Amino acid sequence: MNLAVFGAGHWHSPIYLDIAQKSSHTLVALHDADSETVRRRCEKYLVPGYTDPVRLLRERKVDFAVSLGSFRESPHLADLLIDAGIPFLLEKPGANDASTLRKMAERCREKHLFAAPALIPRWYPAFQEVKKRIESGNFGRIGRIGIQYFAGSAERYVKWRCPWVIDPAESPGGALVNLGVLCLSLLKMLSPSAEYRCGIDAHALRNSPIEDFSTLLFRLPGDGCAVVESAYMPQEPPEGFTLRVFAEKARAEFHCGVLSIQYADHAEELRYRDCDYRGEMMLELIDMAERGLPPPVTLDEMADIMEICEKFYADCAKHPSAPR
Repeated sequence: MNLAVFGAGHWHSPIYLDIAQKSSHTLVALHDADSETVRRRCEKYLVPGYTDPVRLLRERKVDFAVSLGSFRESPHLADLLIDAGIPFLLEKPGANDASTLRKMAERCREKHLFAAPALIPRWYPAFQEVKKRIESGNFGRIGRIGIQYFAGSAERYVKWRCPWVIDPAESPGGALVNLGVLCLSLLKMLSPSAEYRCGIDAHALRNSPIEDFSTLLFRLPGDGCAVVESAYMPQEPPEGFTLRVFAEKARAEFHCGVLSIQYADHAEELRYRDCDYRGEMMLELIDMAERGLPPPVTLDEMADIMEICEKFYADCAKHPSAPR
């Protein structure tokens, strides 16, 4: 498969580019609107670079694309790929609003085109194990699910030449729309019927219109609850997910690659590679597209998640805690 990466100024692009070059596939081109970014990336990866995505698609045969870019640029790049009929992986959130994602999803359905959002929790073996035990009844009734994604300072995006992430004119929000969408994906994986009830944001650390912290509350089937939290931290924490499940028959906790499960009569500790599994996700999606299989996650699921984000930001706007 011939691969291309669009919007290569995104901070995740080196991950995707590295994976593409080390795979059995061929990286044929990369794109970014910024010519200096294109120069630097092409110097490293030794592939043709373009500032014009239309020209790239005209001059290069692309079988599968990774679509990145800024939140505002992402829908345009995705539309070009849909027009060209090229299967693609869309970096989250993919758009600034749910309605744009719904339109993308509908266009892909009409063209029978493979398109998947980068919702990496689906590829974590630990989360798959927890999902399996919940669905089998091994845990019994779920009382509470807690999911956190705490990452480093928001200012790191300026250092990474992606200032649009923390620009309120370019991004619909802060920690939630960038990090928390992955937590929401994990919650939908473990409890598809979880219902959003309310949320609160915090802006105290940076005093910025985009939130440093977000906390969302959900009602689970059977009268359980879930708490989803995301944050930009001034101190660098161990990046990644923390998951805690409190259930009738067991308690489970995952952090830094270790899944601990405590039952009444015994305990288990399962260890996994401490990484974000983006490589496994990308390669599996390419393989599925090549074999004509449907994606395991869809743009509609990303739209569902963005709808929750929109409800959260609407709640927060009723009781603003920072300058607007």
